[in-house]
Amino acid sequence: MSSTAQYTESPIPASAAAVCEAVWRVAFSSATEDWLVLPDGCVDIVLVPDAPPLVAGPATGPSRFDFPAGTNAAGLRLLPGAGPALLGLPAEELADRLIPLTDLGGPRWPDELARAHEAVQAGSSASAAGWLLTALGRVKRTDRPDSMVRHAAELLRHDPGLATGELAARLSISERQLRRRFVAQVGYGPKRFARIMRLQRLLHLGRRHPEATLGWLAAAATYADQAHLAHDCHELAGRTPTALLAQRSTVVTRERAA
Repeated sequence: MSSTAQYTESPIPASAAAVCEAVWRVAFSSATEDWLVLPDGCVDIVLVPDAPPLVAGPATGPSRFDFPAGTNAAGLRLLPGAGPALLGLPAEELADRLIPLTDLGGPRWPDELARAHEAVQAGSSASAAGWLLTALGRVKRTDRPDSMVRHAAELLRHDPGLATGELAARLSISERQLRRRFVAQVGYGPKRFARIMRLQRLLHLGRRHPEATLGWLAAAATYADQAHLAHDCHELAGRTPTALLAQRSTVVTRERAA
């Protein structure tokens, strides 16, 4: 299947590593009416042509967009739990929403954000990504990310099958308090976050092993079986596993490129 887009992630400097997971850019080589954005447990600052800088809140399901050929976009993917510290409001208020950044209030973003937006409008997503990182380094944060939630999110990324009770025990916190802090910082509870991390693991494995069977991918991604895989793909991606992996094969992915 021919590619319709090239997605690239660039390195994050140490000054931004406390809140940002990646600066990304995407270039569409051909028109698409079905660009699929999937939940990843993160908040993004998004720049696309003909729109103001946007905040994409933590998603619980898929979103679809259409872009003409030649469109460039760029953005910052914040670490799970970093959104409230950077934007000044609980992540649960952003869940499943796409909001102009200026509508949120919070800290004032520096002029470099406007330069990043101008670069996207001009079709230079690489330049936009650089200006975004500069802007992120200069914005004044309202608070520090919740280190406990950050640690919990990392544990679930490493092991999406980790039960909530065991996770809470490892963190020496009650399940109720864990969920409350997780919802405020990430946008939803640890159980849904774990399901989303499992789906992201599936996509990663699908890129690395394009010839693998669904049975192998299900086991490697820690699904109980193929029925479990199919159920979560339907709810979180709106597609069958086969259709989801086929769609993802149209995207050329370059992670952490220099």
